[in-house]
Amino acid sequence: MPRLLTVVVAVAVLGVLAVLFVRSAQSSRETPFTVEQGSLAGWTLVVHPDAVALGSWLALSPPASPDDDIVSLAFPLRVRLAHSSAV
Repeated sequence: MPRLLTVVVAVAVLGVLAVLFVRSAQSSRETPFTVEQGSLAGWTLVVHPDAVALGSWLALSPPASPDDDIVSLAFPLRVRLAHSSAV
């Protein structure tokens, strides 16, 4: 008898969690996601015709930041320093 009660309580708890999960998922889909026009300045719309199965064929590409340039310049320098110290 205690085992049956445990199973019933476990099924009831799982049922309540499932209902709460479905309700939260539905409520998050009800409101549209809005972005202000000014925050998309510099972004470009990109089409990827050869997108992978799980990817998208239409995407927003962020503007290039100065940090990207620093990283691309610093990495070759680090490689050169590593080779010169090994010699």
